[in-house]
Amino acid sequence: MPQVGVNSDNVYIITFLGMVGMLLLTLALIQFYVRNQKRLLRGVEEKRQAELKHQKDLTFAIIQSQEEERKRIGRDLHDDVGSALSNLKLYTLQWEDSEIVRKLIDGIIDKARNISHMLTPAELELLGLEEALEEMCRVIHQSGSVKVFMDNAAGEELDKIPYDKALSLYRVFQELFTNTLRHAGATEVHLHFDKPGDLILAHYQDNGRGLKGKPSSSGMGMQNMESRLEMIGATYELDTSGTGGFGIRISLPV
Repeated sequence: MPQVGVNSDNVYIITFLGMVGMLLLTLALIQFYVRNQKRLLRGVEEKRQAELKHQKDLTFAIIQSQEEERKRIGRDLHDDVGSALSNLKLYTLQWEDSEIVRKLIDGIIDKARNISHMLTPAELELLGLEEALEEMCRVIHQSGSVKVFMDNAAGEELDKIPYDKALSLYRVFQELFTNTLRHAGATEVHLHFDKPGDLILAHYQDNGRGLKGKPSSSGMGMQNMESRLEMIGATYELDTSGTGGFGIRISLPV
């Protein structure tokens, strides 16, 4: 009888050790599975981040290429076309009753100068963002299309923005004004700047038709704006205060 008890104890011990072994094996398999899943997820995330970086680098390269082309075209307009038109105007002084022709040439010169300015804003590089935006607003205001009001409560901080970031902001506002003129049916645009803490805040608001339905970022203009803002670390939100028209608030860390 004692021998049977000893054998029974051995069976219990072996069974217990087997269960513990199975449990440890199961835990090891679970740990291996979790680690493997984390490794796979990490690989997927690294691939996604690499794709995003490649897309950002490609977008940056495209924008840089666009800016170089703008500079070239703007320079050609100013130097070649502008000079040719000015020489033509001088030539017409020899004609009798050439006043109408000179007025037409003056109009073409002004248009070429404005296009050249929009392509390569000299004020931005020489005088800063505030002066460049004021000139843009002045040209649009004087065209009679819409009344433009600009208010800079950020003071000199606006001109302390580095040139590359300032150029991106300038292009964003160009796109916003273009959209307002083409699609909004607005009569007024207000552009306001402020500087709370370490941010430059810009608020663009028109009194046009506004957005219908949910705003979409699929349009090329919106994509360009988003890319430029993302490239300089800026964020934006559409104004949904219900005041009518289209509004957007842009925040740029400085």
